[in-house]
Amino acid sequence: MEESIEHIKSTLKAWQNWEPAEPLTAKPSLGRRFAQGSGHTLYEINDCSDLVLRVRHKETSMLPGGFDREIKIWSKAAAQNAAPKLVYVDKKNHTVVCQRAHVLKKPPDVRQLIGLMSRIHSITPCRWSLDLNYAMRRYLYPVSYTHLTLPTKRIV
Repeated sequence: MEESIEHIKSTLKAWQNWEPAEPLTAKPSLGRRFAQGSGHTLYEINDCSDLVLRVRHKETSMLPGGFDREIKIWSKAAAQNAAPKLVYVDKKNHTVVCQRAHVLKKPPDVRQLIGLMSRIHSITPCRWSLDLNYAMRRYLYPVSYTHLTLPTKRIV
């Protein structure tokens, strides 16, 4: 956790290197923590309601270079409006500042989620592909105490 704090401080100090839609006129400060996942924590940025700071607090990728891959795929997805725009990424990909994602009026249905996953999965050119079946098993298995039977057919 101490390492995460140092990454946050470093990112906030580098605010002049950020590339937001609207240029910042003063150094931003860290806002409240509003979400935490298995490997990342999300913070609001005071006086920048359209930006979010994400810091990695735990290794979650099982692949070498996983976070480099994530940032490259995220950048390509953002260019296709399938992910929030990256505003700043530190040199080690520990901390990311991005545009805040649009809040949906109602939760997405299965077809919308499959469509988004398919759009991200088909991003080209990209040297890596995402194994959606593996990703779903990896994230859903801890939720279930029984083995999940997922379709082996590729989602297109």
